[in-house]
Amino acid sequence: MISPQSLKTLCHRTVPAFLRAADGRKMIHTTKAVAQTDRWNSFDKFHETTDAIVQKYREGGAITEVDSIQTGGQIGSGRWIIQEAQDVQAATADIISPVRKRLLDYKQNPWHVVQWTSGTPTGGTTAELVLLEDVKELDRLPGNALSGKIVLTSLNIRDIMEPLANKGAIGVITDIPVPGNPDALAWTKFGWGAVPMRSATAKLVGLVISQNQGKRLRQLYQRHGHLLLGVNVEVRRYVGSHDVVSGIVKGEDNPQDEVWAIAHSGEPGAVDNASGVAVTVEIARILESLIDQGVIRRPRRTIRLLNAYECFGFFPYLETKPRLQTPLAGVCIDEVGHKAKYCNNRLEWHATIPMSAGFVDWIGYRILGRVLRSSRAGYNLSYEPFMSTADTLIGDPKYGFPCPWITTHHKAPNKAVDAYHSSADQIELLSSSGLEACAAGMAIYLYYLANLGNQEVLEIAAAETQRLQGLLRDRQRLSLEEIAYVHDAHESSMSRLQRWFWGGRKSEVVNRLEQCKTQLKEVSDAVKPVNYRRGQFGSATAAARVIPRRTAPITPSLENVKDRHLPGLVDQGLSPWALFWADGKRDLEAIKGAIACEQSGFLSPTGKNTNVDVSIENVINFFRAHEQLSYVTISRKDCSTTKNRLLKELRKLGVGVGMDVMVHSSLASMGHVIGGADSVIDALLAAVGRSGTIVMPSFNHGAAKVYDPMVTPTTNGAIPDAFWRRSQAVRSVHPTHAVAAIGRRAEEICADHLEAGIWEQDSPIGKLIHTGGYILTIGVTHSTTTAHHVAEMSVPCQCNDPFGNEYRITREDGAVEKVLGLAWRTGTCPVSAKRLDAALDRREVQRRGQLGKAKCLLVPAYELWQVRRQHLRNVCPLCTIRPGYLE
Repeated sequence: MISPQSLKTLCHRTVPAFLRAADGRKMIHTTKAVAQTDRWNSFDKFHETTDAIVQKYREGGAITEVDSIQTGGQIGSGRWIIQEAQDVQAATADIISPVRKRLLDYKQNPWHVVQWTSGTPTGGTTAELVLLEDVKELDRLPGNALSGKIVLTSLNIRDIMEPLANKGAIGVITDIPVPGNPDALAWTKFGWGAVPMRSATAKLVGLVISQNQGKRLRQLYQRHGHLLLGVNVEVRRYVGSHDVVSGIVKGEDNPQDEVWAIAHSGEPGAVDNASGVAVTVEIARILESLIDQGVIRRPRRTIRLLNAYECFGFFPYLETKPRLQTPLAGVCIDEVGHKAKYCNNRLEWHATIPMSAGFVDWIGYRILGRVLRSSRAGYNLSYEPFMSTADTLIGDPKYGFPCPWITTHHKAPNKAVDAYHSSADQIELLSSSGLEACAAGMAIYLYYLANLGNQEVLEIAAAETQRLQGLLRDRQRLSLEEIAYVHDAHESSMSRLQRWFWGGRKSEVVNRLEQCKTQLKEVSDAVKPVNYRRGQFGSATAAARVIPRRTAPITPSLENVKDRHLPGLVDQGLSPWALFWADGKRDLEAIKGAIACEQSGFLSPTGKNTNVDVSIENVINFFRAHEQLSYVTISRKDCSTTKNRLLKELRKLGVGVGMDVMVHSSLASMGHVIGGADSVIDALLAAVGRSGTIVMPSFNHGAAKVYDPMVTPTTNGAIPDAFWRRSQAVRSVHPTHAVAAIGRRAEEICADHLEAGIWEQDSPIGKLIHTGGYILTIGVTHSTTTAHHVAEMSVPCQCNDPFGNEYRITREDGAVEKVLGLAWRTGTCPVSAKRLDAALDRREVQRRGQLGKAKCLLVPAYELWQVRRQHLRNVCPLCTIRPGYLE
């Protein structure tokens, strides 16, 4: 596999400088500052951690933001919600009879308290201690056998929480062992972000002692035959908030496009995960210092470094924080910097989630390899397949971004370091040089991704194509599913790489990517497939011919799911992220084949290729359970709309060959369309033929801080967004209200938009109106048909100024410059556009029809323009609404 020259050059030029800039002592100091408050496992202290992190970022020169995530909400929905914040004030346990002895004190060691513990009455309570070592023994106990008692056990207390409460226990003390550390306390929780719904009614005091403490307590119990404990736990649960902290290295050219690094806070350990937070802080400091020194230029795009409660911070932030589009790519930094002796010299780089864009995997691996060869860390780099650290589910290809994971978590494959999730996880485990290697490597990785342009994109595309071609050639026996799986992986990477285009002509760069697809197909066509198991090309049951389409980000949190949904989610032998295969195009039989390839490790870095049989019944049950939770909608193929049906309906509506048609649309209103937005576009293009032109709005309505016709998405919906991305699409240059066109007149219609003005007669929509074009609405009203704004400007109105505000755009040569664009009116037009519909019907110039389930209107654009002018001619001269000028 070839290595991109840009990556070689960057590593050669920057690795020494980045390693010199990395300061392990600073990271140790940051780790201490984070762990000092996080170790209390209490939300009041987590807010203090926020203050410490913000201060560290600012000291390193980064911009900071703090966003609050509210606790509570959407119970039973599967969303990642912390139901209640919890402050721990104090906790003690004492043996008060037949001897007197202090057993534990939270203020001396905060690991003694189980997270989400209940509190005791004011002043505490007394209870008899009971030993329990066997789940079967618990099952045999009669009801209320543990009434008023506290149970000592080394069992997993989360699994037995409900039966303990049902039998009357008021609390539980666990001495679950920590490997190699008998005096350490395990970090123990009744739930990850809340007590799971199935145990939510169980209220228990939860405390932790070490394995050696447990032995001594058991010996004392055996000696005396009984022990009476005095327990006092002061906690406060409430609806509150937890924080997401951003350290921002702002991009110079397009700061709105971002690459992310996530490292969670809100855990008590030094390595897991105060060290991860320290590395993100150091990445910001390294980059800003090298920029200040002139060693590197400021990155083209923004690098955002995020610290928050694991999963429950990052996922809601991704879902609810307004942004024009998802992050480009990133990394999860979770538990890094162990001294080499504790992790057996292993630094692991885990691949991103299988259905995501895999090129980030080998980019990060090569950068880290180069860094380790120049560092003193003593690590051996291990390239590992995807492993969910839960946070890495943010690699969700629809809602998230490709997200590998860097860690020193394992001392052997699938075997965690001994001190993991225990009070033994202390600062002494950390290596300064190990932290330096991780920080330098990830700073280079993020910097490289933030700076990609067309040349780098094409180099990466060629390398990824060659990698997958080699895989096809090397394997002797391939099924049709596996060949399809390779093409899916390639398509994911080629599609994601288009997000990094910068300057140039889109058609030329997209065509180069299409050539890569052709090259891969030439190799796959030469492979003789062997169907050694039934797959997507075999006979499928009717239940498997349905198509699931995702409707919610990430996977459900099992803690926030009702009991009736759990069997379908967890008992099918499928990973939670199998959900991500539901793209609205694959049916369940095709998804079954993809899951089998994934589980066999077909594309994993370790090169596994073990045949895996996946039950279609399990796949069906899995997706039905997600449908019940509203994570997917499922449509039958025979009840779905096809491209051919759409074409017939367009013909019936009156869309014909040679017409120029501007389309305003809602894909959701059409019901399920096989092939989604692309099928709608194909039908529209077929309807007008080569002599016609399809035009669509490609507006961002000012949401883009820098408009780049190569990459800026539209906010007009799924169909227009898929439309402008096509290689043959021409897109106008306008900072807020660009249009896109495909067809005979596409270049003519889109030309000179910026100079003509947004809705002037010579604007794209103006040209369509005055040259016999048509307006087609699909599932929307004339309130969205922006041709009526052209009529407003021609009256003329005084409420809009086409050149009243300043914006930024990216030119074809990649230069970013300021231009003048729309100053939109400050009030609502007194003449509603809703009047258009009835007026056009009275004139009998409007045709009505249906596409799928969507109601449609087809009208000559000039007729709409005339009607709107008539409605406004006596209003605009007297109107006092004026443009809104930005300061």
